[in-house]
Amino acid sequence: MSTATPGLQIPAWAVPLLNFKQALNKLQELQYCTGTVPLNPESSKLFYEGPNTVRVIDFMNVTEEDLSRLSLACQPASFGRDQQDVYDETYRKAGKLDATHFVTALNPWASGIVDTVNQVLLGNRDAGKSIKAELYNLNVYGPGSFFKSHVDTPHGDNMFGSLVIVLPTKHEGGSLVFRHEGQESVFDTAATVSSERTPHAAFVAFFSDVEHEVLEVKSGYRVTLTYNLYFVDPPKPPANLGVVPAEGDPMLNLKSKLLKLLEIPTMLPQGGLFAFRLKHKYPITPSSTIISEVASRLKGTDVMLKEMCEELSLDTSIKLMYLIEPELSDSKLLCLLDCYVDGLEDLDQVEDIKQELLAITQGQCTITYLYPGRRRERGAIPLVLLQGSKSAVEGNMFTTKYMAYGNEARVDTIYNDIYLVAKVKPFKDRGFSDSEAETAEEPEEATAEEDLDEESENDTEEE
Repeated sequence: MSTATPGLQIPAWAVPLLNFKQALNKLQELQYCTGTVPLNPESSKLFYEGPNTVRVIDFMNVTEEDLSRLSLACQPASFGRDQQDVYDETYRKAGKLDATHFVTALNPWASGIVDTVNQVLLGNRDAGKSIKAELYNLNVYGPGSFFKSHVDTPHGDNMFGSLVIVLPTKHEGGSLVFRHEGQESVFDTAATVSSERTPHAAFVAFFSDVEHEVLEVKSGYRVTLTYNLYFVDPPKPPANLGVVPAEGDPMLNLKSKLLKLLEIPTMLPQGGLFAFRLKHKYPITPSSTIISEVASRLKGTDVMLKEMCEELSLDTSIKLMYLIEPELSDSKLLCLLDCYVDGLEDLDQVEDIKQELLAITQGQCTITYLYPGRRRERGAIPLVLLQGSKSAVEGNMFTTKYMAYGNEARVDTIYNDIYLVAKVKPFKDRGFSDSEAETAEEPEEATAEEDLDEESENDTEEE
């Protein structure tokens, strides 16, 4: 347990800030939602192109021979690696049919699946009206088939997730394992489809940036239909997205702690910015995406943080964050931008990079120094990181591991880290008691951003 250094005055905002960060880190979120739907003679059939003929399978009375024929009609399933579609059975072993080669009678809208996804995963009350499900492919996982851990390739800026329907076949293994933000969950597809007395299809929907894998199928055939999930145009911001309630409403607890921070006169007394690193990644097309439009596609606790800030009268915006460490300098630049920036790799001096950023963005960027010994420049907007900068990558933050192993090679749309930025008013304009406002000044020896940067480094070491 650490003790205070004699003579060092702890800022009034230090403990409330720590309490808020701890509450923020405890937020838990649904990684996926699942369910089952009964099949009937109108929804159980699937038609597909076989060798020189069109075949049909009735999943209310499916046989091993039916599934073997379907498997033989499939093409080997590839995956994206280094911007190319690759076939490698050491990483993925499965068969696939593209949506143009089969027709299914199972309708995800008529069966209520889309409504369930909208209500449970997204928390929307107007079920089925703010998302669309687009049929992508059919996969067959026979004995020995698997797909190692990966993140789905985004098919456009408005894609937010995937829906997988598992058709009722007898199989062993093939469970889906989800991993996100240190959490791991398992969906046992074999047990789910076999648990009903009558034929039922199982379904699972999850956000597209959630890492997942298909464990090896030990016996039988595992047949799935995959749909890409999109926000419709114009997108409708979802509310109250899948947060697991632990003790009461976690967002109310978080909101009260943020309010306590804002009530402290020495917390950004002249105003400034709070920056939250979003938990989810969002597909961005660097050449065309308007970053501000990502606000309408937020998901999970990200959209809840945005709503919480706005309920406390904090104006919010979405920014790209660059953490830049020039090779010939011990300085770091933390930059919040409205657009993708390229061409910084040839610059090695802090001031050169700063001037280039200001020129490219026409002055529309926030730049903060992050390193011991040099303070924020006079006149610069104070920035407080409320959910660490450790995920921001140097230079070009659009180069991520998700480009190497996705379910399909795609180069124009990739995932990245984005920050929710909340503008904090000067203390005198926040509507609290102004008795201390006149004496409130920026800390002389320790800035909020330096304190948070050190804490982020400590968090990184612990993990």
